[in-house]
Amino acid sequence: MVELYSVEELANELNVTSRTIRNYLRDGKLKGSKIGGQWRFTKENLHEFVGRDQLIDTKNGLAYRFLEEEKISNTALTILDFSLQSISNLEFLVESVTSYYNDVYEGEKRVFQYHLLAPHTARFTLSGPPAYVLGLSKVICQLVDRIE
Repeated sequence: MVELYSVEELANELNVTSRTIRNYLRDGKLKGSKIGGQWRFTKENLHEFVGRDQLIDTKNGLAYRFLEEEKISNTALTILDFSLQSISNLEFLVESVTSYYNDVYEGEKRVFQYHLLAPHTARFTLSGPPAYVLGLSKVICQLVDRIE
């Protein structure tokens, strides 16, 4: 039997609001099925949606903009993908990195993005001065080593 997710469950998985999920549906970015008047999503729908990585595939994405824009100072971009054994480990990692970023690194010309790629895979994208990108990358790797 196919496991189906509701709008609310999918929103929780992706760390977005249910309104955002409905917007994705309206815009054709996310596919689902209406069952009994309510939207339902399969794992395949979720994987297809997150597989269309907006960071790389669109002109609005961070990686694309990084490659296309003229540099007036030293800049770096890195994309880190981590697969963890449980959702709780993934949640701990995201909360820890977000907290560290907010305490230490938040600032102009420093970008930190998180995306859920699959139920147990997180993608962190960092862009900014090389010292920031390398420093936060190292912190993320150390956190992952502690979790595993």
